[in-house]
Amino acid sequence: MDVLKTGLIASGVTLVALFVFIGIYWAIRGYPPASRMLVEEVKEIGIPDDKAHFLFFFTKWCPYSEEAQPIVKSLESIVKDRTYGGKKVDIQYINCETDRKCSEYKVDSYPSYKLKTSSKTFEYLGPPKVSVLREFLVEALGPELMVAGATDTE
Repeated sequence: MDVLKTGLIASGVTLVALFVFIGIYWAIRGYPPASRMLVEEVKEIGIPDDKAHFLFFFTKWCPYSEEAQPIVKSLESIVKDRTYGGKKVDIQYINCETDRKCSEYKVDSYPSYKLKTSSKTFEYLGPPKVSVLREFLVEALGPELMVAGATDTE
């Protein structure tokens, strides 16, 4: 009986330690790669093959949108001198209080992030951290490379 009790206690301690480790890992690194999700594979007319649009959907009344806005601005200053998988990324700020694109893209929570290419749309579901957003761009599009003649400002 003591062996069974000791085994159950050891299993419980191991399980708790595993959950604590995963929680610390997510807190430091950000959410897992599943924070990007392929929404659709549709040929998008008007987006050249060497471009991608990062869409930041926000509202002025949402405190999370206000908190995310400087993070997206930091990302914008980084991506202007880089390509991802050979694509130049531009960042578009879409105010859902005034822009109909929010209903076109079925945005119902704020802030929301989508990445559009000529053939795919990705949705980002993780925390608004510059490092994790850059990782999302790499996972969705390909390796990050400096544009010729640009200086690394990060």
